[in-house]
Amino acid sequence: MNGLGEYLRDASAFVPKASLNIIEEYYILGPRHKSLLFQALFVDGPDTFDKTARVFWPEVEAQDLKKLKNFLILVKQTLE
Repeated sequence: MNGLGEYLRDASAFVPKASLNIIEEYYILGPRHKSLLFQALFVDGPDTFDKTARVFWPEVEAQDLKKLKNFLILVKQTLE
C-alpha cells in the first residue's frame, strides 16, 4: 500500500499547472513595487523590467511579461 505522500505526488501529475494571472498579480502589488516596475520599463529599459518582474514572480513566463508590458503601456497612454 502506498503512503499518502506518494499518492499525492502521483496525483499531482494529473492536475493542470495553474496559470499566472500577471495583471491580477500586478494589481496586488503595493504602490512602491508598481512604481518600480513602471520605472524599470519606461526609464531603465525592457531588460531591467524583465529582471525586476522575475524577482517578484520567479515563475513568470515570456508571454506573461509581454502581457504586463502591453498593459503598462496602455496605462501610460491613458495617463498622458
